[in-house]
Amino acid sequence: MPIGTILRSLRKGKHLSGVELAKKIGVSRSLISQIERGSAGPSIEVLRRISTALDVPMGTFFEKEENDNGAERTPQPNAVNLAVPANSKPALIHANKRLRLMLPQSSLIHEMCTPLSNRQIQVVRSIIQPKQGGPSESYSHPGLEAMYVVAGELTVMVDNAEYVLHAGSCLSFESPRPHNLMNHGNEPAEVLSFITPAAY
Repeated sequence: MPIGTILRSLRKGKHLSGVELAKKIGVSRSLISQIERGSAGPSIEVLRRISTALDVPMGTFFEKEENDNGAERTPQPNAVNLAVPANSKPALIHANKRLRLMLPQSSLIHEMCTPLSNRQIQVVRSIIQPKQGGPSESYSHPGLEAMYVVAGELTVMVDNAEYVLHAGSCLSFESPRPHNLMNHGNEPAEVLSFITPAAY
């Protein structure tokens, strides 16, 4: 299900007009309209503000990949892999069952490796294409984060310092510090982010 469709449904469920939501998150009404129509994609930071305003995890906007026969597997609020309480049995999510966030007009891919219901810790697999990166502006969120580069090269900016990570490198930092990332290399970078508490 497209992000715009999910946004429209959630917004109407909260009885908010597009103007009211835009005012709450500090963007123009036209941007909300464009996102809902699919003609524009929100940045991660705007999506984070939308999630906060609508009181839902950012992972709500993630969708599943298509299965082998081409049918879309759309996440439902009560789906097994989303509804595992933190104190329940272990939650196993196979690679083909991960929720995936692909923003319109962006090549950045995020996949959830942990259930949305687990808000204590979150593992996110990201693929950053060459010469691509995060939002245009640095972002921050509560907690701690560690980024482990599985393949490729990644430059992570924390405050005003740059850290170049290669395959096998891991950078940990306090998430309230403004941070961002960029792949300056010539190959896609695969990154695992461990975030506590959950940010998506």
